[in-house]
Amino acid sequence: MNDAQEKILELNSKQCVMTDSTHGTNQYGFQMTTFMVHYENHQGMPVAIFFSSRVAPEIMVPFFCAIKKKVPGFKTNILLSDDTYSFPNAWRKVFGDETKH
Repeated sequence: MNDAQEKILELNSKQCVMTDSTHGTNQYGFQMTTFMVHYENHQGMPVAIFFSSRVAPEIMVPFFCAIKKKVPGFKTNILLSDDTYSFPNAWRKVFGDETKH
């Protein structure tokens, strides 16, 4: 996350943030997880990107911890994600149960 992405997260994350990962897009099996906010004109704006060999709660916790460390006062009402439980389970460990999933 660069400084501009940090500001966008601070200004646009109150209502909703979104996260999703790619699947099967390269021969090495790496996945790219994108963390986005709902930006003006109803666009998703990426604010953090994470490359990993798999998506599991124990892998996602350090990613979410890094976001929390970069933006300590970060809070949102809703976390949107795909059908995996990895994102909400890791999210609860880092941010608690206040967010709707």
